[in-house]
Amino acid sequence: MKTYIITGATGGLGLATARQLAKQPENKIVLAVRNTDKAKKLTQGWNANIDIKLLDLSDLQSVETFIKNWDSPISGLMNNAAVQIVNNTRFTKHEGYEETIAVNHLAALKLTHGLTPYLNQGRVLFIGSGSHHPKNITAGIFGFRGAKFESIENSVKGKTLSASEQQAGMDRYATSKFLNMITTVEMARRNQPCLKIYCLDPGLMAGTGLVRTDSPVRIFGWKYLLPLVSWMLPESSTTKRSANTAAWILTANHNEDSGTIFSFNRKPAIGIWEKVYDRELGKQIMEDSLTLI
Repeated sequence: MKTYIITGATGGLGLATARQLAKQPENKIVLAVRNTDKAKKLTQGWNANIDIKLLDLSDLQSVETFIKNWDSPISGLMNNAAVQIVNNTRFTKHEGYEETIAVNHLAALKLTHGLTPYLNQGRVLFIGSGSHHPKNITAGIFGFRGAKFESIENSVKGKTLSASEQQAGMDRYATSKFLNMITTVEMARRNQPCLKIYCLDPGLMAGTGLVRTDSPVRIFGWKYLLPLVSWMLPESSTTKRSANTAAWILTANHNEDSGTIFSFNRKPAIGIWEKVYDRELGKQIMEDSLTLI
């Protein structure tokens, strides 16, 4: 039996990918989530090959506990869990790191690094976003300005040049996705050939829980209005379509090299910011991030 771990699998892309993978009886799907009761309710009626484990990515001690308790081979790890916080600045309870960077980047890196011994010949999937690019048209329509990265130290301290809490939160989210993408490329340089590292830009998936910290008006528009017109926007996808691609990346016999960043159309993504492939920056980000975790 092949084991796949998916973080943040109680909604959106993570839940849809878990559902897709669980259709194959030879797959064991581990939902690594903060709300285990919710995960149990959502997976009622699925195949019996579901295992639900507690993992709070806003607490690196919880990540460490998860790693220490793991003891079996893994075919795939999907670092899906992510937050976007636009109504305030939150810091993790124990480490005091800005929560967006901690959850979306540091915890995913720590989990991957800690589980690598069990991922021999396995695959890891990080989740990126077109919002990382300062010139991405679709992201720009929604107010994203691209990654605003200065250093890992400043990122975890929550430092921002934005006077608006809303913009600061969006900048941090875009930065965290940039960090996931550059981490994918850098880890691929370091881990070949024993481990395949990939990243997926799932596109604009209107209706997901991404904007849960936003204003009621913006939440309503995102959940109920945007799905009606999003098909007209470039780089627009659906949760189902992007989840099918995520499952394909983790399981299919494709020939793309480790370090590839995929679009939701199963092809290598185009329009990636050149800084994602900067060797010196990638090395520095990796070393600084590993020092923190």
